[in-house]
Amino acid sequence: MESPEATVSVAAGPGTSRRRHSPILAAFATSAIGDGLRLAALPLLAVTITTNPVAIAGLAVAGRLPWLLVALLSGVAADRYNRMNLMILVDIMRGLVVCGLVVFIVTDATSIVTLYVVALALGVGETIFESATQGLLPEVIDGNRLPAANGQLYMANLFGTTFAGPPLGSWLFGIGRAIPFLTDAATFLLSAALLGAYRLKHGYNRRVQEQPADRGSVLVEVGEGFRWIRRHPLIRTFLAVSTVANFTQSLVQSLLVLLATRHLGLSESAFGLLLTASGVGAFLGGSLSAWVGIRLGVHRVLLPAVALCLPLFLVMAWTDNSVVLGAALAVNAFLGVLVGVQMSALRQRIVPNQVLGRVSSVSQFFSFGVAIPVGAFLAGLIADWFGIAAVYLFAAAVIVVLLAAVTNQLMPGRVRHAVEALQGA
Repeated sequence: MESPEATVSVAAGPGTSRRRHSPILAAFATSAIGDGLRLAALPLLAVTITTNPVAIAGLAVAGRLPWLLVALLSGVAADRYNRMNLMILVDIMRGLVVCGLVVFIVTDATSIVTLYVVALALGVGETIFESATQGLLPEVIDGNRLPAANGQLYMANLFGTTFAGPPLGSWLFGIGRAIPFLTDAATFLLSAALLGAYRLKHGYNRRVQEQPADRGSVLVEVGEGFRWIRRHPLIRTFLAVSTVANFTQSLVQSLLVLLATRHLGLSESAFGLLLTASGVGAFLGGSLSAWVGIRLGVHRVLLPAVALCLPLFLVMAWTDNSVVLGAALAVNAFLGVLVGVQMSALRQRIVPNQVLGRVSSVSQFFSFGVAIPVGAFLAGLIADWFGIAAVYLFAAAVIVVLLAAVTNQLMPGRVRHAVEALQGA
C-alpha cells in the first residue's frame, strides 16, 4: 500500500540488501556498551551529590521521559531524513553531551539538575537512534534475514547494557569518576565512525525525491503513522501485544526485588542470580529467534508465546522455590524476546519504508513511554493494597484479557494471510 508521503529511494548500488551488516551491528554493540557503562556510573555519580531517594529515582524518570514526549516526533525525523546520517549525527551529539558532563565532573561543578539534563538529552537521542535503526535495517538487509539481524541487535544491546557495561562502568568509576563517562563518549564517537565508514564503503544514500509543498505539519505526519496502524488489523494487533507485554513485564520486574528478598527470603547475591537467569533467557531468545521463526514459521510462534506467559505469571505468584522462580523468569524472558524480535522483523518487512519510522515510533510511544511507567506505578499500588503476589496475579489476568482480544487475529492462518496481503499491496 502506498503512502501519500514522498517517494523514498535507497541509492546504494546493486545488492545492498545482501551486504554484510557487521559494521552496523558493531556500531550498535559499541553504543550499547557505552549505555551499560552509564547505567552503572550515572547513579553512582548521583549518590556523590545527594542521597535523597526521590532525587536519585528522578534520574530514571528523566531517562525514560523522552519515550513519552518525543518518540512520535523521532519517528517523523526517521522518515523525513537520511536515516544513517541521522544516526551518525545523534551519536556525535550524544558523545558531545557526555563530554560536557566530563567537564562538569573534572571542574567539580556537577549538580543533580545537570545529571537530569544529561539523562534527558541522551534519552532523546536514544529515541531518534532507535526509530532510525528500525527503518534502516530493511533498507540494507534482505527481508528473510531480518529476524536474525533483529535478534543480533537485541543480543548486542543485552550484552552491552546487562552483562558487559554495568560491571565495567562500576569498576571504572572506582578508578576515577570521569573515566566511565569518557569511555561512554568514546563509544558514541566510535559508533558514529563505524556507521560513517559503512556509508562510505557501500554508498548508502537514502533520499527523499519529492518534497511536496503541502506536505503538512509534523503533527500531520505523526497522524499518518496512527492512521496507517488503524487501517491494518495485524499491525494494530502487534501494537496491542507489544504494549500489553511491556505493561505486564513492568508489573513483574518492578517489584521482583521485593518478591525475592521479602517473600522468598533470598540474599542480595541470590537475587543477582535471578537477574542472571532472566538475562540468559533473553539472550537465548535473541539467539534462537531466527531459527524458531524458520523452523516453525512466525505465524505459528506468536500466539503460543503470548499464551505461555499466563502460567508463568501464576508460577511467579505462588512458588516458594527460588529455582522454580528463576526458571520461570528465564522462560518469560526467552518468550518476550522471541515475540519482540519476530514482530519487529515482520513489521519491517510489511510496513512501507516511507512510513516505517512513524509506525515504529507509535509502538515505542505506547510500549516504552506509556506501558512501562504505568505498569511500575500500578505494581506499587497493588502490592501496597493486596500484597506482592497480587501483582503477579494481576499480570496473569491482563494476559487473559489480551488473549481474549487478539487470539482471533493471531491465529496462524490469519497471520499468514494478513502478511501475504500486506506484502502484495
